[in-house]
Amino acid sequence: MALRGGRTRKNKKQKRGKTRGKRGKSGKRGPSDWNKKVMKVWGEMKHKGHSFSDALKETSRRKKAGLI
Repeated sequence: MALRGGRTRKNKKQKRGKTRGKRGKSGKRGPSDWNKKVMKVWGEMKHKGHSFSDALKETSRRKKAGLI
C-alpha cells in the first residue's frame, strides 16, 4: 500500500529488525568458592534438620574462625 511520497508500509516483522537474536551467555560460570563451601556445610547439616539459612550462618562462623 503506497502512502504519500511513494513510501510503502513495512509490516511488523520488518519494523522490528534484529532485536531478537542470540543473547549473551548468562549464568554459565558455575558455583563460586563460597557457594561450594556453603553447599558442603549444608550437606552435613540438612540430615539433622537444619535449614539453608542455618548453613549460611554456620559457614560464615567457620570462615571467621579460620576453619574453612
